[in-house]
Amino acid sequence: MYRHYVLGVSLAVLLFTAGYFSRILTEPDPEIIPIFSVKNATSSGALSSSNDPAKLVDFATFWQTWAQLDANFYGGASSTPVAETERVQAAIAGLVSAYGDPYTVFLPTKQSNALKEQVRGDFEGIGAVLNMFDADTFFVTGILPHSPAEAVGLAAGDRIVSVDGARVQGTTLDGLVSRIRGEAGTLVAIGVVHQDGTEKTFDITRGRVALPTVAAQTVSQVRQVAKKVVDKADDMKNTVIDALSRVDEEADYEAKKENYRIVHLSTFAESSVPAFNKEAEAFAASDEEVFILDLRDNPGGDMRVAAILASYYLPKGELITYAQGGNNLSERYESFGIDTFGAKRDTACFAVLVNERSASASEILAAALGEHKAAKIVGTKTYGKGSVQKLIDIADIGSLKVTIAHWYTPSGTSLSHNGYTPEIPVNQELNEPTPDPFVNTAIQSCTKE
Repeated sequence: MYRHYVLGVSLAVLLFTAGYFSRILTEPDPEIIPIFSVKNATSSGALSSSNDPAKLVDFATFWQTWAQLDANFYGGASSTPVAETERVQAAIAGLVSAYGDPYTVFLPTKQSNALKEQVRGDFEGIGAVLNMFDADTFFVTGILPHSPAEAVGLAAGDRIVSVDGARVQGTTLDGLVSRIRGEAGTLVAIGVVHQDGTEKTFDITRGRVALPTVAAQTVSQVRQVAKKVVDKADDMKNTVIDALSRVDEEADYEAKKENYRIVHLSTFAESSVPAFNKEAEAFAASDEEVFILDLRDNPGGDMRVAAILASYYLPKGELITYAQGGNNLSERYESFGIDTFGAKRDTACFAVLVNERSASASEILAAALGEHKAAKIVGTKTYGKGSVQKLIDIADIGSLKVTIAHWYTPSGTSLSHNGYTPEIPVNQELNEPTPDPFVNTAIQSCTKE
């Protein structure tokens, strides 16, 4: 199993792990922004006399261990005593790890603040996306544009083997993130093994990185394409009638094939909504016929943002997803019915691209649009992270990111560990009109309508 991060803030790797990006992750406390309410949620996190651990568990052995360490541990003549705060944090981390859930973690203050910054859409770090596939195996799977990582040549596919000269063996993804992150202007040395087996160490100056939540590409070559078809027909020296017939048929096909808009969404952050809305407005006002939302390598993020984006495609009231959890927690997301696409919602062709690194909110959005037939879902099976995390501040020493529920698609299917299988698999042999088979498959599926 592998997890995923975006190198950032104090962390330098802001790795957010929304699903497979799972360490510094994802859906923040739904009570922070009351876009929806939690129904029947009875647990506020406060302790009552009936569930106070101090009254239910004998902590004598814990304090005995604490005292014995104080009295007997010797770390060397130059060692310094372990601060009480560090011991408390380590004890909490150990308690959390006992639950065996990779998405339930304790985040010290620095990492907690980094997560909160990422949810807002920017952070300090190197601007790389990091995944953990197996123990001691960490790969770079994405590089944010205009980031420090991009500037030095760090690339997707590089395997991280050391940080500041220290090997990564025996560390966790959170631990690696903590070692890579740091303040803007500071240096970090990242040792990697390239895909060709060569090794290199990158000295990277951390910086302020803005998450490019939306990057759009518009391709409109209708006139040029039509001219090419006319020239081709003329060269063939067919009869006038036959030539005109070929021009009409081929021009129509080429026009659909090359008159489209691609919107790449790298995460679901607060800044994603206005950026997406801008692209939706531009599409509605254009003569473009195909709108492609690219969610490949998107680890997820704020589920509320995903619900808002789904509302651009679905009529008001349509179910997007629902969550069920403990303490009778039940939550539903229904479409707001945002009409920015206007008439094009019924006339244009919409497609969504996903792959094995599309996780959490991205795969839930794809599943909702796919099950409602609001878009053609193209790609490979998604990651399979369908749980809900809540961020809870723990005094002044950090935050607890805890799994509180699991998401389900409109049809009642859980994506946890299963992922979502697109209705249209990628045709890897399609090499036109772009070098990207995913995009070409989406375009072809639209031209067949």
